[in-house]
Order: sequence, then structure tokens, then C-alpha cells
Amino acid sequence: MYLIGSCTFNKLLHPTHAAPRFCAFRCAPFKHKNRSAACAAEQGVILLIKESVMAKSIPVVLPSKNFDKKGEATAFFSSMLKKYKDREKVTDEDDKLLFELLQRHPENKISEGVEYFYRDKAEGYPTSCFHIKRVNGETTDFSIKDCINAKEQTLDQFFYKACRSSVNQILKNEKNNKFISGVVHCNLTGEVLSKNEAVYKHTTPKFREIVRSFKEKYDLSISRDMFVDNEDMQYVTEFSDKVINNNFIKFHQEIASLEMFKK
Repeated sequence: MYLIGSCTFNKLLHPTHAAPRFCAFRCAPFKHKNRSAACAAEQGVILLIKESVMAKSIPVVLPSKNFDKKGEATAFFSSMLKKYKDREKVTDEDDKLLFELLQRHPENKISEGVEYFYRDKAEGYPTSCFHIKRVNGETTDFSIKDCINAKEQTLDQFFYKACRSSVNQILKNEKNNKFISGVVHCNLTGEVLSKNEAVYKHTTPKFREIVRSFKEKYDLSISRDMFVDNEDMQYVTEFSDKVINNNFIKFHQEIASLEMFKK
């Protein structure tokens, strides 16, 4: 592994700064006979550093949580994994975030529907990772890294985000109206909540189950032209077809059940 001198690294980060030429093999001016070989090695190291810096600055955007860098997303979900023991089922809040992350996986891990997530040993390895219990009873594990490093959003992710966009404002209005109407209590503990500490969320069925049922009911074949990006908000995806949008709103209203909980 080559080490690159701090002067060269500073030159990379601040190309307008003047700095002496340094060798990739040691932080010292060139003393090698074969300067072309040394230069090539140094340029290779600089390229690797550039790629690393660029990768770390790529955001990871989920429907309900955004990360400015891949490293932040990795740290967040690694910390989440450490909260659980092997064979322990994750909480509802972590369940929602893991499902949103799983939609980025390059393989279709959610085609049969996800019943819940849990932590367990990775098959063939001594380490633990997140696993999926599918609706049909099958289980499988998945890599957080593969999800975070995905270069493009999957069609499932586009569809899920568009469904959420369809009802987001409606649910915000419902939450606000509950606080206008009177005192609001946590559905779990019974304590009185302020609007800032309350979250209005789906109970049964979960939102992902509503999305899957809607797709099945209308036998939708998902394609990229079904979606458009919101003109005002860069990371908001919407349905291009207002009929699909309105059908989902109606479907959601018919079967969704939401309650207020403390954050």
C-alpha cells in the first residue's frame, strides 16, 4: 500500500496552492532514478483518493431520512445493528427505515413482501447482519453496504416514494387537525403529546403493505416514465399519471390506520 505525503494531499484538495513535487513512495522530493514510474504510482494514488473523496460525498436519500454522505448512512445503520441481539426483531421505526434502505438493493429482495426485519448471524460467517422474514415464510439476509452503495434508485424505490408523496400532505393535515380538535395522547403510553414531539404513523397494515396491495390490485407494471421529480423539491418523486396518484390516495384512505405516537 502506498502512502502519500501531506503536501501532495494538500495539493489535491487545494489545487491552487503551490507545492513541491512529491513521490508516492515517501513524503520526500523525488530521488528515484525512474521518475516516470514514480509519477505513475503517485497519480494512481491520487486517483484513488479522488474516487474515495467523491464516494464519501454522495448523498443517500431515503423517503423519510436523508444522509449527506455514504459514510453517515453506514455509521447510522451499523449503530442500529448493534442495538439488537441475534434473532431479535427490530422496532417499528427501524423496520420502516430498513425497508426504505432495502429498496436500494441491486437484487429484488422485496418481491414476496417483507413481514419483518431481525438481526442474526450471516450464513457462513461469524458476524451478524440484518435479515428479512418474508410474507411467504422465507428468510434471507442482506448487505447494508450493497444498499448504500447502489448507484441508481430502483423502480421499487421510485414507486414507494411516489406513493408516499401522494398522501404526505393529507397526513400532515390530519395530524394538524387532531391537535386543533383537542388534547392528543400517545397511542402506546397514553401520555399527552405536543405537536413537535408527536409522530403520526401507520399501524396495521404497514405503509409498505398498502403499497404492495395497491400494486397487486391494479396489476401495475412499473416503468421509469411513471414518475417525475417535484419541480420545487429535488428529492421528491411523484406519479406522472394523476389517475394512478388519485387511485392510490383513495386506496390508502380505505384501508390505512394511523395513530399518534411519541417520537
